[in-house]
Amino acid sequence: FLGNFFYLFIASTLLGVLTGLLSAYVIKKLYIGRHSTDREFALMMLMTYLSYMVAELFYLSGILTVFFCGIVMSHYTWHNVTESSRVTTKHSFATLSFVVEIFIFLYVGMDALDIEKWKFVSDSPGTSIATSSVLLGLVLLGRATFIFPLSYLSNLTKKSQYQKISFRQQVIIWWAGLMRGVVSMALAYNQFMMSGHTQLHSNAIMITSTITVVLFSIVVFGLLTKPLIRLLLPHSKVTTSMTTT
Repeated sequence: FLGNFFYLFIASTLLGVLTGLLSAYVIKKLYIGRHSTDREFALMMLMTYLSYMVAELFYLSGILTVFFCGIVMSHYTWHNVTESSRVTTKHSFATLSFVVEIFIFLYVGMDALDIEKWKFVSDSPGTSIATSSVLLGLVLLGRATFIFPLSYLSNLTKKSQYQKISFRQQVIIWWAGLMRGVVSMALAYNQFMMSGHTQLHSNAIMITSTITVVLFSIVVFGLLTKPLIRLLLPHSKVTTSMTTT
């Protein structure tokens, strides 16, 4: 299991980095139609999509590949295009992200009422509840495992007390990132659904449990985020800290 995990992680990361570097090289050295906003924008989108398709072709993580490809492109490819291409790319991807996010949450809401999936788990509600609870616990634990140790390491590099991440701020960062959504649903459907249908009882449990965790995290964690910020970071303390900094 660990070997497969590290293989997917390293291979997907390298593929994303190499595709990002390739896009920067193509635009800087080989691309003939320089200073063309539409062509530069199209080329950046196509290179990103290429990284995803290659990752899926070799059964790697397409999401991880696109993530690292985007990081590399923002650092290298971004500086090889014109200013108009940067503005176009920025607003186009922001618009696409907004539209896709709305579509995903609409799909989650509609799919939550899909009778076919819930029929498979109606005869074993205890298993479904237990699975949802375990997944939610893993989300809480996994988020804490990353946030608090990384915040501690970050504070070790800060000399000023005001630059360090306080424990209350760490709790807010941990809590605000607990909301699951697009990636969780996409991975669940990709792994446990075949041809648009849930054919196995275990697959139905995993999908419905993912839907439950997503809805619970969005409603509960999302609604309580603002009150938690007000409780842990009163406005007067935040203002004073910002003024001193």
